[in-house]
Amino acid sequence: MDKNKATSGAAGSCFLSEAAFLPLREGETYEPILKAQQKPKEATLYAVLLGLLFGAVFTVACTYMPLKVGQGVSADTPIAAMAIALAAVLKRNDALGENTLMECIGSTGSMDNSGLVFVLPALFILQLQATFAEMVWTTLLGGLLGIAYAIILRNYFVVHMHGHYPFPGSLATTEVLLSGAQGGGSLRVLLFSSLVGGAADFATNSFGWWNAAFTSRFCTFGSYLAEKYKLLFAINVEAAVLAIGYMTGWRYAVIIAGGSLFGWWVLLPFMASLSADNQAWLLGTGAEKVFQDMTPEAIFRQSVRFIGIGTLAMAGILGVLKMAPFIGLAFKEAIVGIWEDKKNTSSYVRTQQDVPIAWVVGLIALIALVFALLIHLNYGASWLQALLLTVVLLAGSFLFSVVGTTSIAFTSSEPVSGLTLLTLIIGAQAMLSTGLVGEVGILAVLLMATVVCGCLWMTGCFVGDLKVAFWLGITPKTLQIWKVISTLVSAFIAAGVMLLLAKSMGFSGPGALAAPQANAVAAVIGPLMSGQEAPWTLYLAGAVLAVLLDRLKVPALAFGLGLYIPLELNMPLLAGGGIAYLMAHSSRDAILNQWRQRRGILISSGFIAGGSIMGVCSAGLRVMGYDFSQLSWGSTETPELYSLVMYVCLCGFFIWYSRRGKPTV
Repeated sequence: MDKNKATSGAAGSCFLSEAAFLPLREGETYEPILKAQQKPKEATLYAVLLGLLFGAVFTVACTYMPLKVGQGVSADTPIAAMAIALAAVLKRNDALGENTLMECIGSTGSMDNSGLVFVLPALFILQLQATFAEMVWTTLLGGLLGIAYAIILRNYFVVHMHGHYPFPGSLATTEVLLSGAQGGGSLRVLLFSSLVGGAADFATNSFGWWNAAFTSRFCTFGSYLAEKYKLLFAINVEAAVLAIGYMTGWRYAVIIAGGSLFGWWVLLPFMASLSADNQAWLLGTGAEKVFQDMTPEAIFRQSVRFIGIGTLAMAGILGVLKMAPFIGLAFKEAIVGIWEDKKNTSSYVRTQQDVPIAWVVGLIALIALVFALLIHLNYGASWLQALLLTVVLLAGSFLFSVVGTTSIAFTSSEPVSGLTLLTLIIGAQAMLSTGLVGEVGILAVLLMATVVCGCLWMTGCFVGDLKVAFWLGITPKTLQIWKVISTLVSAFIAAGVMLLLAKSMGFSGPGALAAPQANAVAAVIGPLMSGQEAPWTLYLAGAVLAVLLDRLKVPALAFGLGLYIPLELNMPLLAGGGIAYLMAHSSRDAILNQWRQRRGILISSGFIAGGSIMGVCSAGLRVMGYDFSQLSWGSTETPELYSLVMYVCLCGFFIWYSRRGKPTV
């Protein structure tokens, strides 16, 4: 990748040097903020205790909120903001290493609990009970497996591909941490942006003044296009999502948006036109669907999204093939390291020290053995069935961890539920072929999918943490060790919260928690285990598309993300990326443009931090029954139109505040 392409991805930084975003030449190394020769404070009692405390609080929130409102809660950037604020109050100097470790430990619960919130409630929905022990061991195995994969993939994604991926979420966390270390005007920009972004997102999610998404249905003609021709435009108006688009950059935002528009404006209307005469399509799920009678959103969920899953899966396979030499080298080092003297690890500089790769491979083998034993002994599976399910677990989790990590590196989001669903389908087919069916088969497959889901999210997010460490100069080995320890703690907390929610509120019936992803899993696994076909035709179409895109030198995974993620979440990437491009070309003064662009990174970080924190507060208030939209002053008669007004104001503020950046500030 040449320099122009490299710099077109990320928008730059207020604190990191230009080298932080450019590919390394052969023999070249990146100099982080904290030099390898320094010995920063990292694993202090202060950082560990507060990290575990933050982790306990956010584990509860990140287990409860997704089940109630259907959306995950990101913990890394809010915890980083809380860490720097606390350090400022306590006047704690040289706290960059401590704050980074605190963020790493505290965010663990929001990473390894994804299987619990997205998959495991399906057992209760299907009237199959899950025990506390099953919740703990699936969360624990998924988290530990994800950490192991992240360590193996670190060298490729973090070091070898340095400058090729923008890592927008990691960049936001880095900017927040560095703003606390630098203080002054930069911290003021971050705090003011956090207030603006937090207030905007709180109002969006708490009141009825405007909708969370603006759609073309706001006018009669737009409604006609959506109903007759299935043509729809939608864009989420939250500040945090706009900020992710800015950090993604113009180039990748265009590719992702291109995939989304191809799915929504080409594939979706085309499929609807084929059933214009009420002809039904049989998509392998056992239900005939007349697209002409469905909304564009429903057609997307039941057809186009499956094509996106196929594209993502094939993109992952192609990605694994491309990085095979690096993965092979990692395993070669693991095998050799078993017999080599441990002193050899001292040859690595502090900022490149990992947990010994031999330990990592040993951990993966132990996880595989424990999983196979648990399935064989507790669920009546033969050794063949247990081993086959273990193979699906290892192969599916590793392959899709590559896909998910690449997605995190591009957009800070990850199609966890879709990739898990595909692994679940493969696992179900494998069990059917060996005769493990019925309730026992469903239980075994869902437990496997729970482990995979936790692994995928942990791998991608932890690689993001390791990218933060790479930029800052934090010892990777320290983060890796404490990530394991915090996983052991958060698994028990998350399982306890889940068991309490299952007994008190449940996941089906009046007043139950929504758990939309788990309900989708429950709807799929029943027919599959009874012998009905999965939508393989759509998966295959997506796989072929990925191969064609790869041959055309178009990033297939980025395009596939556009096909998989809803339109309303992709269009803000285009808007944010457009603002980043505008700031980079806002004047004839290259230095002034750079400062404006970097100031935009701080604003984005503030939007993400404020939006995340206030998003949790808003969801918590809704859960407790505070619905402000029902009050006379809490709503408007035209919320759709005000969504557009709100978004124009938000983008206008972003541009205005970015343009205030000057080289002297």
